[in-house]
Amino acid sequence: MANTPVEVRAPAGLSLTLELYPYGSDTLANLGGDALSEATNRKGIYTATVTEPLVGWFTAHVKLGSTLLAVYDVYLTDDTNIHRCEDAPIQLHHGGPTIEPVMLAASEAIYPADIQVTVDNGSGRDEYTVTWFHNGTVVTAGITAPTIEVVRRNDGSALIASGTPLSPIASTGGLKYDEPTNRLIAGDAVLVTVTATIGGAERRWRRIITRDNAS
Repeated sequence: MANTPVEVRAPAGLSLTLELYPYGSDTLANLGGDALSEATNRKGIYTATVTEPLVGWFTAHVKLGSTLLAVYDVYLTDDTNIHRCEDAPIQLHHGGPTIEPVMLAASEAIYPADIQVTVDNGSGRDEYTVTWFHNGTVVTAGITAPTIEVVRRNDGSALIASGTPLSPIASTGGLKYDEPTNRLIAGDAVLVTVTATIGGAERRWRRIITRDNAS
């Protein structure tokens, strides 16, 4: 029984695990999986040492914790030669084949906001509602110091002053502000800016909102 090295490609700088499954089987062949170690200089190249006497075709599953990043094919011969997963992995997170999975670094995370306003003439107020997203997922917690600012498009005059606080909508992560005085008028176009601290940094998002001249 040899200690067989298996080499895979994956995003650099991660703590990964390799799981091997024989073709046609749902039973893990290398019990518990094997830790993948990244090469010192060839970043993105990882090697695991498999101690089980495995021979034949396997699917090699690369995992970050419990998250499956990619699946390769590899043929093992129970020897000490390096067995490289040459096939391109199946991209699971973004749909469709690719050379290797794409994962955003923390500095590349995107925090857009959905901004809506309802002109509620029955209640005599304009109702602003804001929902923040983190890479497409609704942010439901960890939003601090959320504020709103609204200025008219034509001259920059303020309807809602910079730094006006937004209020939470229960524990949904949604935010709101009701303006009873400086309201949108027919034909208005305004620039709405929302700001909050999310994930340890200040996030800012803007949207143009218009009101039909006939309404």
